[in-house]
Amino acid sequence: MTASSSSSSSPSYAATAAFSSSIFGSVGRFGSRYLWIGPKGSMTGLHNDDEDNVLCQIKGTKIVKLFPPHTRPYLYPNDKYDSGTECCDYDAFKDWKKTARSRQVFQRNFNLARKAGAALRFKLEEGDMLFIPKFWYHQVLTESEYSISINQFSSTTAEFISYGIQREMLSMLHQLGLYGTKSCVCHASKKKTTKPATSMSK
Repeated sequence: MTASSSSSSSPSYAATAAFSSSIFGSVGRFGSRYLWIGPKGSMTGLHNDDEDNVLCQIKGTKIVKLFPPHTRPYLYPNDKYDSGTECCDYDAFKDWKKTARSRQVFQRNFNLARKAGAALRFKLEEGDMLFIPKFWYHQVLTESEYSISINQFSSTTAEFISYGIQREMLSMLHQLGLYGTKSCVCHASKKKTTKPATSMSK
């Protein structure tokens, strides 16, 4: 993982693509790009992705917390569907020691998170870029009044065959209402905390 600052004051789509190309080179033949805009306090919950990822901060600041893949059993992954992603119930930003109630909730529901250790913490300001390797768990919080950022996913041909084909097929079935609609990030569903998992498979 690396954080890099662009020479320009506001990195663009082209700058993100150029930086991504410098990392992934010609092997990163498959990928997608997303624009993220949100106010202060906006948060992307703890999850991993099955592709390498470059996050580029255009405006404002974000805090990113990361956990390596081997900490998976302690982050409380759930069965909520999100394309190419494994979501977790554990909140790495919450101050679990703040009140007696929060300490009780942590002890009862997330006690194993202690074994994950401290997260790697990065502060992204305008012009910064962060490389997030595939399967690394990360949670993102907007710290400024608002934030604009772009991220670039990238997969090699072999990685697309291993993960991408299945990802695209499940995504298509999901859009048709045939897979994962009872528990997913895009449909209303009741939050369910699951027991810690031990498998590294997705």
